[in-house]
Amino acid sequence: MTTQNIADRSSVARLSEVLTGLSWPVSKQELTGVAAELGWSEARSTSRSARYRTGYIESPERVSNASASVKDESVTEIQVKLSGADARGAVDVAGARRQLGAELAEILGEGSARQGSDIAWDLDNGGRLWLKSLDTSVALIALQPAYAEIERREERTGISPDRVPGEAI
Repeated sequence: MTTQNIADRSSVARLSEVLTGLSWPVSKQELTGVAAELGWSEARSTSRSARYRTGYIESPERVSNASASVKDESVTEIQVKLSGADARGAVDVAGARRQLGAELAEILGEGSARQGSDIAWDLDNGGRLWLKSLDTSVALIALQPAYAEIERREERTGISPDRVPGEAI
């Protein structure tokens, strides 16, 4: 088994505290304050997105490991990578997901939804947090309430998350 570049427990706890405490809608300007509160530095910003360096995992100086999508000046999604390749370039995404999932379950309780090994928590603020395995990393993704409600409705009606929009169900 290879070592994994994983965010430490205190960073995961603080991040989850901040994300569960957001008051939606979150403006792009408010996101800048949230990023500063978390100690992130801005890497790039456009009218439709923002990218940050969090310091949670080791990465090249110019590489961002958090991003936010923006629509009509409101944040729709925040994605934060909590694991990545170690110094040798080795990755153990499944191991990182298990470790981070266990830590978040201690903090947030049992998840309310699953897609494969990915876990979601429905939040009191109406949003939703996902712990998702990506190609070479694990990310914590916060969805604004409107997007989270679409997912919850689809789950209640049995629509597969793997479906392709526009194709017959």
